[in-house]
Amino acid sequence: MRTDTIPLVPQAIGQRVNQLEQILDLIESQTTMVLSTVDPDGRPHSTPLFFVSDKSMNLFWFSSPRCAHSKHCAQRPIISASIFHPTRDWRKIRGVQMQGLASEVQDAGLQEEMRDFHTSRFRLGPIPKLALRKSVLYCLSPTWIRFIDNTRRFGYKFELTFEPAPLKGQTNGCGALQIPAQPAQLDIDSRFDP
Repeated sequence: MRTDTIPLVPQAIGQRVNQLEQILDLIESQTTMVLSTVDPDGRPHSTPLFFVSDKSMNLFWFSSPRCAHSKHCAQRPIISASIFHPTRDWRKIRGVQMQGLASEVQDAGLQEEMRDFHTSRFRLGPIPKLALRKSVLYCLSPTWIRFIDNTRRFGYKFELTFEPAPLKGQTNGCGALQIPAQPAQLDIDSRFDP
């Protein structure tokens, strides 16, 4: 396997912007993610959840603090998620894998905004809407993203790394991504290049 490292210089910035747009397009086109956490004994746990995102690719979801995945996030805030376009054809596989920091969102205004957005986006009736009022808003702030797209060619992928910045009122994660301009490196796995 050959991995090339490309310094992030002006000509690579256009490529980075294009890659961020590809990721955002896929994330915004989907409604469900698979959230993966680890329990205190080191056992993996995966949960499908509705989510919404922002332009910084933070993923937001509501859950009861009593759910296993919520407890895991509190104990081990480094988590992962997958978002993908459902298909039965391997040539149409497109998806995003993420790792990052989980946190509870403390900002009351953002909580209310996300509650309203969830209610309208997912057409929640009165019972699920009431459940949201009793739930906690969580956020995954990505530190690493892998994008795959077999519609381009088999094995097409790229990876990006980020430094998360806090949201207003947050002490960790779930803010605007801090994308270093220099001397960041962009790793391209070219093992499937002709």
